[in-house]
Amino acid sequence: MSEKLDIQSLFPGSVATECCRIDAAENDHELYPEELVSIENAIEKRQKEFGAGRTCARQALGRIGAAEGPLTKNQDGSIAWPEGIIGSVSHTRMWCGAAVANLKDIKGIGFDIETIERVKPHIWRKIVTPEEENWLAAQSEDQTQQWVALMFSAKEAVYKCLYPVVRKRMGFFDAIIVPDPQVSTFEIKLHELLSALVPAPLSLTGRYFFYEGVVFTGIVLK
Repeated sequence: MSEKLDIQSLFPGSVATECCRIDAAENDHELYPEELVSIENAIEKRQKEFGAGRTCARQALGRIGAAEGPLTKNQDGSIAWPEGIIGSVSHTRMWCGAAVANLKDIKGIGFDIETIERVKPHIWRKIVTPEEENWLAAQSEDQTQQWVALMFSAKEAVYKCLYPVVRKRMGFFDAIIVPDPQVSTFEIKLHELLSALVPAPLSLTGRYFFYEGVVFTGIVLK
């Protein structure tokens, strides 16, 4: 059996989740021919990540009663989920996970995993808004990279959550992330043009946790 990590705390109970360590699950990933087409020319590393993602997604889908079958790609590269289902998949070199739900319960799901050390200082200015810089300035300097990695991951999760609803590409400055370390949540303030397209309040809330040098983030649009 592969080593698993519980990511359910990132989501409400109506969302089903699965997360495993990729290298510990090499033999678990049986893919459909329709899925293999997507990685027939990919390097071994990509094949393992893809297989782990589809395995996690299928296990999560089984928990909400979805029929098993191939998870192919849409034209925009996103996963073609079964009818009436919404989901999100993410991976790093080590971890892979998925979160899925019925559309009658959840309109959007964003899930992301990032390795903290990969978010290097030279890319911080491409990620962080002035308001986020002010928040970071009030934190301990030795934790800056950790918090910027959280912001990076949270913005990726926001994009995954909102794209199926708004069908609009997002940049890193389209969302402001304000963490609350006391309760491991983050507030999301959307750019006005984007928030006008979202059937929700102007601010949304996500959840996060850190584990062995990795940050996990999740958000849903109800």
